[in-house]
Amino acid sequence: MILQSIFMLLAYIPINAFSRYREYRADFGAANLTNPISMINALKALDTISDSLEPIKSDEYSVAKINSKSKIFLFVTHPSITERISALENIKK
Repeated sequence: MILQSIFMLLAYIPINAFSRYREYRADFGAANLTNPISMINALKALDTISDSLEPIKSDEYSVAKINSKSKIFLFVTHPSITERISALENIKK
């Protein structure tokens, strides 16, 4: 039972890495359809909204895990909005 729990935790590492990869690819795809500046502005708007909802902890918003503040990067399913904006700024150049 202990090994099963350990292996289950280890299995989350590649699953979450793939999820973060898909998130970056979705941002790049949207930036190609519109433009990187529009995507950056949209992410900044989401960041502003997430900051204002922080004390409220809206269930709908927290389920989406749009702006994770987790310190354990290996188990995070979505990159932070700051990291997503940085990645988009790199393709803008």
